[in-house]
Amino acid sequence: MRCNKIYLCLLLPFSVLYLLIEKVLVCLSYDIGSIIENIMLTKVVYHIQLKIEKNYPTRVR
Repeated sequence: MRCNKIYLCLLLPFSVLYLLIEKVLVCLSYDIGSIIENIMLTKVVYHIQLKIEKNYPTRVR
């Protein structure tokens, strides 16, 4: 019976640590995904602006 208590005492801190690490990694992956998505959207908008500028120039030459 003593052996089971030792395993339980070791299992609880490691399971809590695992859950905390998992939570941090999920948050980080969401942040990184959001940053990449924003960069991609910025590039798409920039290319659309370039195409509009090419087809409909607004500057006087």
